[in-house]
Amino acid sequence: MSGGGLVRREVLSAVALGVGAIGLGPLVGRAGATAAHRLTLVAEAGAPESRRFAAALGSGELLAVSPAMTELLGAIGAGADAVIGLTSDPAAMVAQQLLLECGSRPIFRWLHRYEAGAWHHEVDCAAGPLHGAGADWPAAVAAMVRERLGVTGTGPASCASGACRLARRSPGLLVTWAFETAQRS
Repeated sequence: MSGGGLVRREVLSAVALGVGAIGLGPLVGRAGATAAHRLTLVAEAGAPESRRFAAALGSGELLAVSPAMTELLGAIGAGADAVIGLTSDPAAMVAQQLLLECGSRPIFRWLHRYEAGAWHHEVDCAAGPLHGAGADWPAAVAAMVRERLGVTGTGPASCASGACRLARRSPGLLVTWAFETAQRS
């Protein structure tokens, strides 16, 4: 990386390697090949964690959605190779239904629950970056997508990101999900 900040090419390369590690390999053949592959990042307006996740992931077309996910209808056929989001559980179920009906293939689904003053995560990867992340856990989840270089999942892992207050508008049950769109399947 460059001295003072991130160069767009470096961010794209990191995302390319990260999405390959989480199962989007068919989308990204090698680092630097992201220019030919488009990601749609879904950010739910009513969930602050969703917006932080999309901002931290950063490389892709941002789609702001309501919990009803009606905005996703227009984006499904817009040429994205994958759709990724961290949304409330109802919004994730609506997205799943819409994407499956359009022939998209699920890649992963991770659960995040707020219980006893902390976020608890069920992810099918090494959960290390989430330990102690506190309220910054959405950025840690985005980092997991980018930083899983060469790491293969060993099955579901559970962890708590540490004690933190629930954001005022947070739904308290969130899902991180990703689908490979039908045009790429």
